[in-house]
Amino acid sequence: MSAMLNRRDICLGLSAFAIGASNSSIVFAQEKENSNSSSAAYLYFSQQIDDKSTLDLTSGIISLRSKGYSTIYLMINSMGGEIASGIALYHILSSMDAQINTYAIANVESAAILLFLAGKERVANKESLFAFHSGQENFSSEKLTSGQINERFSALAIDDDRMKEIFKGRLSISDKQYDDLLSPQFRFVRAPEALNMGLATRIGEVSIQPHDGLFFVQSSGGK
Repeated sequence: MSAMLNRRDICLGLSAFAIGASNSSIVFAQEKENSNSSSAAYLYFSQQIDDKSTLDLTSGIISLRSKGYSTIYLMINSMGGEIASGIALYHILSSMDAQINTYAIANVESAAILLFLAGKERVANKESLFAFHSGQENFSSEKLTSGQINERFSALAIDDDRMKEIFKGRLSISDKQYDDLLSPQFRFVRAPEALNMGLATRIGEVSIQPHDGLFFVQSSGGK
């Protein structure tokens, strides 16, 4: 068996193992008995960013750390979700004593970019796609007073400011470019631009070695 698994094999393997998964928030697809302090864990996350997935992902990483993995690659394919949860994940992962590296395996959008930025090393494959936009609120099913609308608008502006503060700690761009990223329209960024702006630290592929572990965070649909 090859010492390196390509991205297609990883995705296919994870999809197969997802069928009939247990009730645990983290499921192992491949865990080696001879793992040691130099082993890396690869954790696949493909969910909406919300309170539940934040708890599941955090507990999953803590579990991997307790297994002795000192380096964890978080492989992300997410359309985003709640900004508050994304901010929480950024600070939780950034503060852990393990080496948390993030990997854009496909799409990393909206609040998922905050999760990606938590990585000490941030790797994007050449086909990865990042999507930025300002905070959004759905009013279609609610009846709101003018005061409530103003409150929602203020909350969205605060969320944009909070995201911008995190971006400033990682990205190397101008103030005008920040405004461009946080506009109401989607701003798509491919891997070369992500590298140039400091979003990614390198462009590359996942490289899982024989002594490494492969895991994924189980979706709520598996429970």
